[in-house]
Amino acid sequence: MLWRQRGMAAWWPRCRMGMTACAAELERLAAHELPSAAVRLARGRRPLEPETGAELFSVLRERLPGMSPPEVAATCSAVPKVAAPGKRELFAALAARLAADADSLRPEELARSASGLALSGVVPPGDAAFPALSTAAAARRRAFGADPLVQLLNAFARLRLGAGEGGLLEAFAPEAQAWLPELYPRELALVANAYARTAVVCGDLFGELSVRARRLIPELEPQDMSNLANAIAKFGGPSAPAFFAGLAPRVVAELPRLMPQHLACVTWAFARSHHGKAPAVLRAVSRHLRGPGDLARLSAQELVNVLSAYARVRLGCPGLLGGVADHLAGRPDVVRAMGPVDLLYAASSLARLGVRGPAGLLAPLAARAKALGGRLGPKQAIYLLHALARVRHADASLLGALEGRLLGALGRARGEGGPSRSDWVVALGAYAAADPDAAPAGTSRLCKGIVEWCCRETHQDLGPLEGGRGGSADEMSPLDTALLLRTLANTWIEESEPAVQSLVNRLVSDHAGFSATGLLVATQAAVQLHLSRHDCVPSRACNQILDLLADELVSGRLTDLDAGDLRMAAWALARMEHVRADSWASVTAQLTRIMCEPSTEVLDAAVDCADGPGIPGAATSESGAESLTRETDDLHPQARAARVSWDAGSIDVAGMEQLVQCLSLVVSSCARMLLQDKGMIVSIYRWLGDPPQQASGSLDYARLGILTASLAKLGAAGCSDAALLGLDGGAFRGAWTGLLGLPGAQASDSAPLGDLSLFLLGLSHAVAGSAPAPAALRALLCSAASAHA
Repeated sequence: MLWRQRGMAAWWPRCRMGMTACAAELERLAAHELPSAAVRLARGRRPLEPETGAELFSVLRERLPGMSPPEVAATCSAVPKVAAPGKRELFAALAARLAADADSLRPEELARSASGLALSGVVPPGDAAFPALSTAAAARRRAFGADPLVQLLNAFARLRLGAGEGGLLEAFAPEAQAWLPELYPRELALVANAYARTAVVCGDLFGELSVRARRLIPELEPQDMSNLANAIAKFGGPSAPAFFAGLAPRVVAELPRLMPQHLACVTWAFARSHHGKAPAVLRAVSRHLRGPGDLARLSAQELVNVLSAYARVRLGCPGLLGGVADHLAGRPDVVRAMGPVDLLYAASSLARLGVRGPAGLLAPLAARAKALGGRLGPKQAIYLLHALARVRHADASLLGALEGRLLGALGRARGEGGPSRSDWVVALGAYAAADPDAAPAGTSRLCKGIVEWCCRETHQDLGPLEGGRGGSADEMSPLDTALLLRTLANTWIEESEPAVQSLVNRLVSDHAGFSATGLLVATQAAVQLHLSRHDCVPSRACNQILDLLADELVSGRLTDLDAGDLRMAAWALARMEHVRADSWASVTAQLTRIMCEPSTEVLDAAVDCADGPGIPGAATSESGAESLTRETDDLHPQARAARVSWDAGSIDVAGMEQLVQCLSLVVSSCARMLLQDKGMIVSIYRWLGDPPQQASGSLDYARLGILTASLAKLGAAGCSDAALLGLDGGAFRGAWTGLLGLPGAQASDSAPLGDLSLFLLGLSHAVAGSAPAPAALRALLCSAASAHA
């Protein structure tokens, strides 16, 4: 054997000299020596020349019939990364041999064979070799050591094979778990990545893997951090929070060393984990990316991943978004590199952040959408238009560019994978949200067609307004019903009366199937349609809906609402002058609870794009971006804005705006109906005495006028009135002192007369009832009244 080694050592430099010498020397080697020679050729210091690679593949293919199964496995793992003519033919022959001889291979040979086929890039995942190797490996899984096990799992995961119940990765989970204590950091990361890529959920495996990964954090390389963070964020589990808590400081410290792909992946993983340290990590990433040239290192897909991470946790960083705008303006090639899916996720991320500008951030995306034209599928066109409409960037040219494609898709029978009824509801909402002056002439035709298509089966199922409900399997979902009603209430489309009647009938007959927010949105839309178009929603149907709303407020799903939803409920009751005492008692009690809750930073647990309804490309996209969360964002746009924290610690400015809107509406409604709720009034005074920082920008002059005048009408504006309600003098003094110190309470010549009169009404009642109040407070009230008179 020694002379053979010396012979190969002498042959090696001659083989590098030319193709003819290489072929001659390869022909002289025995079959078992060919794999070793091929390895040395493929892994030399210099890349293998195409001619030499082609000759190598030719010789291997000719000698393949005489090789034993282990020699076939060794050959397969020797040259998978060599690029030369004849590669596809060689690996097709290797795959055929391995499919026939898989049962005779040892675990190490099975792993090398699978790895070679996967790395070659020329063997399709559906080749017969992979099931044969999988079956043989599963039968010998207890004999696999750590190295071949990691190699095998990684090979099948590379092609997304071995997933599903009873698949290879599920079968090997106990063995992988048993070997975890012996794995190096890189091997641990590869195992985690294999299960993440194939979406095989093994709770016990990942529970122990997260614990092991937590201990190895100081030893992890950037790629290992990326793979582990992505996998553990995907599967979660009880041990995941401890892992991310330990990983956060390491990521922040390693930011300058992270490659762009690892930075994007880790950022997305923290956002997906919803860990308490995710905002801090994302703020650190934002500061890092503001450095010179840092954004330029990101590819288009990596940039989309980063934007999606900030959208997922609703964290707006103006500095980062401004940098992205400048980057896109200076690098149009980045936007041109975005495919339909990346463009969709970029636009939807900005929409979820509530971004309305700068124009440099949105205009390139809209221009790219127009340029893609026919490459956009109907679903992608719908959701891209939806996202751009939400950020007010759906102009006439974009609507016109997409209109023809959507009309064509609407005219065809819906096939497998085509737009569903839910998708068309979203499309209608997007067109309705666009500027009507900018909409092309054909928009009304498209919108009328969408309404007719969406409600066609609904008409047949539900019959006339007073009829019973049918049972079609393809009927409108409650979410779609609420969205379509809201769209028609906000933007009337001609000849939609039958559609509205069937939708309202669906709301009455199937209200139990609606979510809390969906029920409120549909109710508000029905009331709005009743007030504007009485023929569509007659009084009888509207009263039925309000009775259902009142019942749910008293003892149903609407007893624990947030400020935005409570405002919708109060609006519907107030506009229809619905005076059921128990329903209004529920409204005032819920407002009292909301005012007493502390304001905290909101991290929204948004769904992943793979779970989102109707998002094209979500199941197969590698971008990791996420889709629109229709249940929260589409039904309640204010909720989206309220969940965005604009890099300002725990201040939730938009959430406070919702609370102030709800407060103004509920108090003024109670004042009109003379419904005095002592608990609510006491809570209002205490809230005004120590208003959160965010309230100063929301309590403007008009709202202060409504609030003070309503308190006056309820007989609760004076000090003596407040004392009768159980409010101590200190709280009353603090409320008026704080209220009059707000920027919105300052006298202004430009204040509308109606707002001024309301504010003066409240002040006059406060002055009139200030006799028991301290002299300093009486002087303050009188001074404010004089200034506004």
